Amino acid sequence: MQAKNTLHLAYGNNKAGEHRSRGVVLIELIMVVVVIGLMTAVASIALTGRIGPAKLQSQARDLIKTFEMARDGAARSENRYAIRIDFIDQTYTLREIPPEGMEKSLSENPIIKQVELTPSQAQFDYVYFDDGTDSRFPGPGRDATSATFLAGRAGWQNGGKIVLIDQDGNPWSIIVNRIGRNIELVEGDSEIFENVLKPRSRTELIF
Repeated sequence: MQAKNTLHLAYGNNKAGEHRSRGVVLIELIMVVVVIGLMTAVASIALTGRIGPAKLQSQARDLIKTFEMARDGAARSENRYAIRIDFIDQTYTLREIPPEGMEKSLSENPIIKQVELTPSQAQFDYVYFDDGTDSRFPGPGRDATSATFLAGRAGWQNGGKIVLIDQDGNPWSIIVNRIGRNIELVEGDSEIFENVLKPRSRTELIF
């Protein structure tokens, strides 16, 4: 009888041990699932934070290439080139201005390239030229809906900064330096602009 009770007790202890073991395994599995979920959430947040700037940078690089195309084309020919940024349509247009087109209005000259920004990825905010002209406060007789950069054989008539906004609402600046050849994208509404682009009168730069 005693042996039977001992056997029953041992069996009961084994069953309890199995239940405890299963409980531990279940808790461990839950902890693993929770940790994986947290890691996925953190990675997703980090990835989302990079998507906005990446999409803007892609469109900004295309705009920079367009500026380089205008600058280099003007340096190699008698033609001038104009890049017009439209804040209403969120487009930029590259036009070629041949010598015979100098007397025409800008819109009468041929379009080489026209691109519309994807609003959910990037938007033009404003342009600030290195002669102090701000597209947000254009002054009497100036167009508040657009800004135009002109390139001639001697370089840019005016440099400036083009401020864009990414999908997260963060500003980025494309710096067009008329003193040098650099055209670059920098994060933020560039505060170093005044140090990079020294204002020069138009008579100092033959256009």
